[in-house]
Amino acid sequence: MYDRALSDEEIAASYSGSNIYVTEQQIAKAMSPQQRSTLKQLRESDSKAQKQLAALGPLPGKPNERQAWLDLTKTMLTLKEFIYVR
Repeated sequence: MYDRALSDEEIAASYSGSNIYVTEQQIAKAMSPQQRSTLKQLRESDSKAQKQLAALGPLPGKPNERQAWLDLTKTMLTLKEFIYVR
């Protein structure tokens, strides 16, 4: 994803299949000390959030849609207001 329109040469370079990429070390070297500090804090926060998410365990299974409709039907049939509406 780009924040601007690419030139023809840039589009060709992106599809060339060459292994041109920027390493994390190169990015870190280009950052200011404040940016590196912020990145470190964000990574620590992410790590903490991932551990909390893992501690919660797996998500429960998909709700049973048929059972939900049965429950709604039973509720509607047992409501006195529903029975006596003309």
